[in-house]
Amino acid sequence: MNQNDLQILEQKTSIMNAMEATPFPVLLGRDGVFLFANKHALKLLEADSLELIRGKHVIDFTHETSYQHTIKELAMLKRGIPQSSSLKNIMTMKGNVLEIETVVSKITVNGEKLDYIIVKDSSESSRLQHRYLMQKKHYQTLIDNSIDTVALVTDNVFQYINKAGLKLFKAQHESEIIGRSVLDFIHPRDHEDVKQRTINVIDHPNGPAERVEREFIRLDGTSRFVESVVMPFNIDNKPSLQVILRDITENKQQHQHTVKNEKLLTAGQLSAGIAHEIRNPLTSIKGFLQLLETKIPEENQRYAEIMREEIDKIERITGEMLSLSKSQAIIRTQHNIITLIDQVVTLLEPQATLKNVVINNTIDDQEIVIQCDKQQIKQVFINIMKNAIESMEDGGDVSVGLSVENGRVEVTVTDEGCGIPKSLLGQITEPFFTTKGTGTGLGLTICNRILKEYGGELRIDSTEGQGTVFTVVFPFAN
Repeated sequence: MNQNDLQILEQKTSIMNAMEATPFPVLLGRDGVFLFANKHALKLLEADSLELIRGKHVIDFTHETSYQHTIKELAMLKRGIPQSSSLKNIMTMKGNVLEIETVVSKITVNGEKLDYIIVKDSSESSRLQHRYLMQKKHYQTLIDNSIDTVALVTDNVFQYINKAGLKLFKAQHESEIIGRSVLDFIHPRDHEDVKQRTINVIDHPNGPAERVEREFIRLDGTSRFVESVVMPFNIDNKPSLQVILRDITENKQQHQHTVKNEKLLTAGQLSAGIAHEIRNPLTSIKGFLQLLETKIPEENQRYAEIMREEIDKIERITGEMLSLSKSQAIIRTQHNIITLIDQVVTLLEPQATLKNVVINNTIDDQEIVIQCDKQQIKQVFINIMKNAIESMEDGGDVSVGLSVENGRVEVTVTDEGCGIPKSLLGQITEPFFTTKGTGTGLGLTICNRILKEYGGELRIDSTEGQGTVFTVVFPFAN
């Protein structure tokens, strides 16, 4: 350092005192050479004394990653081009790498322009920012891969939804959901309740999070039942909601299945008890009637015939009750289902004619072989076709059709009757449930149970006032 430099610093003691009093790192330099550094700058550069800094060039502290940037900045300063804040990496006296932010301005000391350098250590903020970004990425990964749906909603409009949500709503891309109203996916009966709960959650952010069951309508029109939890959330300082949805459809169906089985078991046990109690005195009554028939005068024989018919009806009812109470021994052999259906149609045609009903058997196939107990399968079709015939008080047509798809036989029985209200369709196979004024309400229950034993199913589609389609499905024998 030349004598002139020392004189400048000695004459401007007040400047150095001011720099020392500054609560952040400050350096004074000329053409990239440091002349003075306050205590905060010495600490930042890990220098034990000012002598270790004075006379050093800025390049001596520049990390290789910022070398070109610093050279360019020095050249611009030399040409008098003002410099705004810039980030760079430096090496301390102890070899540690720091990220700093510098602001360089010109000051005049004793007629000479010098560089006044203000330094801000950005390393800690960078580390905090990096940690924040890593945590954000970590939480984002957790949310994206959560098995539950997580969504952000503002004014009842989706702002974000994770991968589980796309799967729940049957969406291929988030653009199918984002920007749409939540109400587009919720069953209409819950719309008012959703709106009210949204207001309550936003108005009472510290209130307990309630679990509510909802029915959601997916993009393909199918329904899923979910358990929802809604919590307050802010997006750009705007009151919003964080919504968590858990799909409980399978659990709900399993619960309904368990309840149905328990009801079926209870109904079966009750039916068996009643049937046995009825059958014993009924056997005696039927036997005594047969003895008395030979002694009843001719003019009273019609009363005996009525009594026989009523006893036969009671026996059929008790037979149904007993068949519900326990599984019968099944002997499965190969049978042509076309033949079984023809036999059932022939059996029921007289009853259909009395009701002014025509049974149209539209099956063209000659032979479709299935493994079954033929009496059980005939019982299934007798119960279904009788239901179809009895649903048409003013007459009509019953159509029977058959198809084989994907290794399964599907037989449809279509009537033109009164139909079944949609609210009752889910109960139609329940024990003792009937929409008719007569009958036990066990026929379709027994059909359903038999088909399940074969790994099949009974599907019922109905339009009130137009008719019903019964579809019987069971495996096709290879």
